[in-house]
Amino acid sequence: MNHKISFALLFAGLFFFSTNSYAFFKGYVGSGYTFGELELDSGAVSDLELDGIKYAAGFYIQPVPLVPVGVGASAEFADPGDDDDSSIDRRRLFSLRPEATAWLPFVKIKKLKPFVKLGYTFGRMVVEGAFLASDFKYSGVHAGFGVAYSPLPLIEVLLQYNQGFEKAEVSGDSSTLGSSEEGDYKNKSILISVQAGI
Repeated sequence: MNHKISFALLFAGLFFFSTNSYAFFKGYVGSGYTFGELELDSGAVSDLELDGIKYAAGFYIQPVPLVPVGVGASAEFADPGDDDDSSIDRRRLFSLRPEATAWLPFVKIKKLKPFVKLGYTFGRMVVEGAFLASDFKYSGVHAGFGVAYSPLPLIEVLLQYNQGFEKAEVSGDSSTLGSSEEGDYKNKSILISVQAGI
């Protein structure tokens, strides 16, 4: 085998691996829509609708070469805005999440590569209105799955579905509804993001 053929095979191999998510570090930014509801166990307000635009950014590293598992973290901000059907004027959500990502490196469905994510969320929810002002904290398991499309080496466009299984409670004495408030934060979201690797 001459040097030209060896070089061509080496280049082809490197291109194949680069387009199949074998970067050591990957970071992404994205936006989407979240469908959420805070179901409170007691208090003056029984539940709060939290649908709105979501922004996200995150990263992960692949610590073991050629093993399709990455570990990293993500941050999210959701802005449901005003609630026209109630006296609530402001609703904001912030969260941080350590998470693991796994994918199938040699499986593609029409150039789409499937992946899954699993993490644990730590978040804060601020709700303000004419008759209430509450600062909630929430935490729990968060899972997602999606597909990635790579138009260029080390560049991917991701379409992802997420679902959270979190518990929420009032943080300290911040609520006019009573400091013992707690409940379930049920949420689902669709996210489109762009990811780059090195």
